[in-house]
Amino acid sequence: MSVLRRLAVVVVSLFAVVGVMAPAASAAVAGPPQVKFRAGSHDGYDRVVFEFVGAKAPGSVLFQQLDGERPYWGQSDLRVTQLWGKRFLKLALPSPVGAEPYVEVIGERVVNHSLPLVRGVVVNDPGHGGSMEVSVGLVRDAAYTVRHQGHLVIIDFKR
Repeated sequence: MSVLRRLAVVVVSLFAVVGVMAPAASAAVAGPPQVKFRAGSHDGYDRVVFEFVGAKAPGSVLFQQLDGERPYWGQSDLRVTQLWGKRFLKLALPSPVGAEPYVEVIGERVVNHSLPLVRGVVVNDPGHGGSMEVSVGLVRDAAYTVRHQGHLVIIDFKR
């Protein structure tokens, strides 16, 4: 067999192997959905936005509470002491589709702000039993609304 013919067989064999492997690589299981969050001050209100990457945002709130009790880290008995604020809004949201057992938090775990009302934001429980918990530290009690829009959960706090 000539050298050129042997080289052609090797090249064709390599293409066949790559062709067989490529579908397997593209069929790899994706990681859990991710969530990132931000806060900003607007005319008359502060806004906190939780953005879900790789999943639609939860369309409801399972539980909500605004009080002076610091949130817990997940199901532990450890409080989130790094979160600024005197009042804390805690929301339990259904885990997005594909998020079992958790969502992956993008960025820092606790982000503190010096906004007029909002002092900090955290995903303090990224998932367990089909739900996740997010918390917002506030200067004081405030009226708020929660909206669900595509990949976003938006919380507006009236100042």
